[in-house]
Amino acid sequence: MQPNLTNKTHKELLDLAQYTEALRYKYKYEFLNFVMPETGLYNRHKYKKALEFFKAGNSHRFRMFGGPNGCGKSFNLALELTYHITGEYPEWWEGKRQPEPKQWWIVAESGATFRDSLQILLLGNSLNDDELGTGLIPKSKIRNVSHWPSIGGAVQVIQVEHKLGHTCTISVKTSDQKRENLQASNLDGVLFDEEPPLDIYTECLYRLRGSPTKPSGMSLMGFTPLKGLTDVVLQYLENGAYPINGQHSKDPDKYIVAIQDLDEVPHLSDEDKRAYRNNCPPHEKEARLYGRPGLGAGRIYPYSESQVFCKPRPIPEYWPRCFTLDFGHHVTCALWGAKDPHTNTLYIYAEYYSETHQTAQIHALNIKAKGAWIHGICDPSGGGRQNDGRLLQELFESEGLNLTPGENSFLAGVTRNCNMFENGTFKIFDNLEYTKNEFRVYRFDTKNPNNPARNQKDHAMDNLRYITSMFDDVATSELDEKRQYNEYDSKPRAGYDKLAGY
Repeated sequence: MQPNLTNKTHKELLDLAQYTEALRYKYKYEFLNFVMPETGLYNRHKYKKALEFFKAGNSHRFRMFGGPNGCGKSFNLALELTYHITGEYPEWWEGKRQPEPKQWWIVAESGATFRDSLQILLLGNSLNDDELGTGLIPKSKIRNVSHWPSIGGAVQVIQVEHKLGHTCTISVKTSDQKRENLQASNLDGVLFDEEPPLDIYTECLYRLRGSPTKPSGMSLMGFTPLKGLTDVVLQYLENGAYPINGQHSKDPDKYIVAIQDLDEVPHLSDEDKRAYRNNCPPHEKEARLYGRPGLGAGRIYPYSESQVFCKPRPIPEYWPRCFTLDFGHHVTCALWGAKDPHTNTLYIYAEYYSETHQTAQIHALNIKAKGAWIHGICDPSGGGRQNDGRLLQELFESEGLNLTPGENSFLAGVTRNCNMFENGTFKIFDNLEYTKNEFRVYRFDTKNPNNPARNQKDHAMDNLRYITSMFDDVATSELDEKRQYNEYDSKPRAGYDKLAGY
């Protein structure tokens, strides 16, 4: 409704004009006071994931905010940073409050990337005097800004006046800098705009250590996982998946918030969401639309889970099947496979995964429980010799397992399996959680791309190579076993599972 100004006096009109100008100035140069309002179209209560991320700072030093493009990750990280460096926390703030921060770092992929994203959010257009201060940091709080000498328009250092009167400095670093260039005194915090290389990430975390007179610092990281499961992402996403409750199970300092659907983003219009969904390249949909790590570089099996994993189905008794066994001193893993003779599709339908120090007898009993008649393909190394000089393979065979050594050529096995995944003749039941977890993170060694990365769990992945190397030579069907040995009568035996076939 337009106000009626016809009956206003000159003084009243002047006062109204001054009030309007003051409000315009305040909105332009003190934008921080207008974000995350209590009510309105974009009130803060609609941004539940952002509020969760802020609040988690009270008990978790290292936080990651993952999600698709345009969901507000960078804005929320920049907002929290602004609260810390100015000390101007709003009344509704439930996150951590830093008592007296002096120095923060921002680590961007490059100076140009920072200039075009976080710099605008924090400062506005820093090259235009009239626009400097139109970002989240109030104009009155900006004491000094210096630019990179070699990157046009990119800011390198921002000095901000804190509520307590001291100056807090933000230094902009880039992921392409050498690790040695990031060695410095202790920091109050680091903001990573997308995940950096592992050595940069690790060096920055060392800068966050506390002292008897200074609390430990924190890190904030936002990422759209277009690079896939990088070494840094795997620091937060166990087995390549977001934790259900945000809490990292082994590191209580880490917390992960993820927006995994565009419908969780109130400021995106239905038109924009439709455009994103219709025009996003297929290989980037997981990352850009759902915030889930894409295939990325370094993945040994560069296929989406929907292409490889399928719903469990009954295994007829006439299908040939076998199991495959990877010995281990710490992990013993077995997979069971069955082939549909009509489509020539091999299904991995069961798994056994033990991280306990059990005897060969116990492992063999668990393996035979899925069908003592099923023949096996094992690690061709034989599992190494024991104290008595016998191979692990011999111990398992002495417990009644029928084992044939498989082939262990890494590149040949991976190539063979990739061909089968691509033509749809190799499938894995999606209820095999251990196998699925290894599949997500199975990656090449960055220093030797012809070999798998070291120190990764790959027992099930080794088994995938063993089973495709000799399946047709070893596999037999339950029906053939019945005919040959007449072990069973015509009635299903007690406890027979039609789905698993044993």
